[in-house]
Amino acid sequence: MADPTGRETQAARTSFGYGRDGGPSLHDDLLALITMLLAERAMHGGSMMVRPSRSSTTAELWRVFRGLVNTREPWLADPGFLEVQDRVLQALISGEARIEGAPDVSDDGVTTVLAPSDGDAAPGRQGVVRSYGGVRAVEATPIDPRGRVGLWRGDITRLAVDAIVNAANARLLGCWQPNHLCIDNAIHTFAGVQLRIACAEMVANLRREFGADYEEPTARARVTDAFNLPSRRVIHTVGPIVADGRPTTAQREQLAQCYRACLDAAADEGARTVALCTVSTGVFGFPVEQAAPIAVQTVRDWLDQSGERGAGVGVVFDIFSIRDEVIYRDALGM
Repeated sequence: MADPTGRETQAARTSFGYGRDGGPSLHDDLLALITMLLAERAMHGGSMMVRPSRSSTTAELWRVFRGLVNTREPWLADPGFLEVQDRVLQALISGEARIEGAPDVSDDGVTTVLAPSDGDAAPGRQGVVRSYGGVRAVEATPIDPRGRVGLWRGDITRLAVDAIVNAANARLLGCWQPNHLCIDNAIHTFAGVQLRIACAEMVANLRREFGADYEEPTARARVTDAFNLPSRRVIHTVGPIVADGRPTTAQREQLAQCYRACLDAAADEGARTVALCTVSTGVFGFPVEQAAPIAVQTVRDWLDQSGERGAGVGVVFDIFSIRDEVIYRDALGM
């Protein structure tokens, strides 16, 4: 864990203004969080798997912290832990703090998606307002020729919208694989441990209603708060699993229903801006070349047929890779 070369400077540990007022550095906060997580785990009978030190780099501490959070049971969290955790996550999300050597931590700052009727966006078109280290600028996002549907390549945990969609699994408790780079893991990591706690409470209620073995069916939508994320709500949906990479007619309909259910849930929450991930195209195996046209057509149909519920709603497809951007541009006719 140590960095004997001394590559990481104290400036990197302080990180873009974090702790400039004499408070703890990002490095100090991560070390404190890890210490609290290990103590909590020991209290519940777990083992002290790692013992990081002050000589560890901030990137190393981040990886340990994220791994511990990813595997943390949904125990109620100590207020002191939450205070430090929230400070760290909000600084990283806003771009106030950066971590050198941590490719899973975007330093793009927050991007705000404007609904089509907002004043900063042209009529019938969306826009974005990016905030990075306190500097704000208005940009245009690529727009579907029919309007109201946009495309954004970047980290969904940095989007300030009314609701983001999470590609969940049937347990609805997030990804438990340490440092896994799926969207479920990222959303739970940057929302904070509060999200898994909220999901566990939701699952407990569902099991009281439907039985102790309840698992979430495909193509439903469940809504939680977003906690430390810049979005207001997270909509969780379980997409179809395509084990052989060849989706059936039923799985195609299930994927479409995922998007309809999420948009219905967003409308019920009064959301005017919604960021949709590419449901099922990761480890669930739905080929993105086939998923994109289904997603785009479903969203267009919902907007056209939803009447007042969809009036003034802006939808953004959030994709992460250049390859997916090309595929979605083609599906959108851009």
